[in-house]
Amino acid sequence: MQKDMANRASIIIVSWNGEPYLKDCLSAILAQIGPGDQVIVVDNHSADGSVALVQRQFPQVNLIENEWNMGFAGGCNVGLRAAQGEYLLLVNQDVAVKAGWLEKMVETLAPTEVGIAGCKLLYPDGTIQHAGGITSYPLALPGHHGYHETDEGQWDTRREVDYVTGAAMGLKRTMLDEIGLFDEGFFPACYEETDLCFRARAADYQVIYTPEATGTHHETTTIDRNSAEYHRWMNRGRLRFVLKHYTAEQFHEEFATAEKEWQAGLNELALRQGLYQAYLDTVLGLQNVPTGGVLTGKDSERAVAETLLDLRQALGISLEGQPKAIESAFLVEPPWHIHKSKIPVISRLRGLFDSIWRLQEKLAVIQEMLASMDRESTATHRIQAEATANLRKDIARLDARVQALEETSSKDSEEG
Repeated sequence: MQKDMANRASIIIVSWNGEPYLKDCLSAILAQIGPGDQVIVVDNHSADGSVALVQRQFPQVNLIENEWNMGFAGGCNVGLRAAQGEYLLLVNQDVAVKAGWLEKMVETLAPTEVGIAGCKLLYPDGTIQHAGGITSYPLALPGHHGYHETDEGQWDTRREVDYVTGAAMGLKRTMLDEIGLFDEGFFPACYEETDLCFRARAADYQVIYTPEATGTHHETTTIDRNSAEYHRWMNRGRLRFVLKHYTAEQFHEEFATAEKEWQAGLNELALRQGLYQAYLDTVLGLQNVPTGGVLTGKDSERAVAETLLDLRQALGISLEGQPKAIESAFLVEPPWHIHKSKIPVISRLRGLFDSIWRLQEKLAVIQEMLASMDRESTATHRIQAEATANLRKDIARLDARVQALEETSSKDSEEG
């Protein structure tokens, strides 16, 4: 990221179909900025009048229009790369910050040891939505201090916290230069800010909650938080976070054991639906999880897949109108084992047959996932369709190799 030394703070709003809220959000921010500050709106390919509203009513704002919905992390990263400020403030489109918010956030970020700052967020009824984040162990379930409490000053102490919500957070440029931007693998949303906060703390930066900076957050303007889709996103993010920040022992023993116990008490149908799909999503996306944390050893990906599929089977839901679990060896005994033979040609044949089987089973699981998807972005559909097509090509190539080896083996046998 390049920086103009004249700029103090850059405030970045990622917008997606946020027309009803953008006016209040931008008006509150523009009332606080100084000559060394800039405001950026990154529109994630909205289908409403968001772009037109910004162009018409806020021409002083830097508007960036993405050609597709890049998710929260992707949208934030576009804005962060374009930002010129030393202090980088992210604000959700449905947040209206209170007077003095910007100054208090910059003041909190100023000390060398501070990398990330968060503020007190209230619901429209005045109760507390966020006064610092909590991440439980070993399940890594999220929580907010003061959640739904009446605000009587009980959370008015500035302090270090596990994480702060991405709805309104401040980042120091020098910290991002060291640890990197948001992980766009948390798509389309959930846990990207938690991951960034944990990465910052691992690099010896403080994550600070400051109650002097406040705002009102409507919270539910992009997705129904009681839907299966929301729980799918949330748990997919939670699993990626765990794989990045836990050790193999913590994941396979403590997390997996606690996860099964937690499953047993889940009664909400939408949560069970979303969690069931999130396990599968994570198995299929393991190759895109950064190396480190749980995924370190030679066989770590296989072991993680086995644990996740075991958790999925343990959840054991069967829902009317939705696909049931595939009754195949992939879900019961993952086919990573390659049979051995003392005859080289036979060994290679068996290995190729196992490879074809593995790809066919993976293709079947992808097709199940595609069939059960209700609402996903166009970009995600394209990626998954391409993955399916590539798997079909791999299977065809392996079939051709098997046929060639069979012909070679048959010819060798005749000559022998």
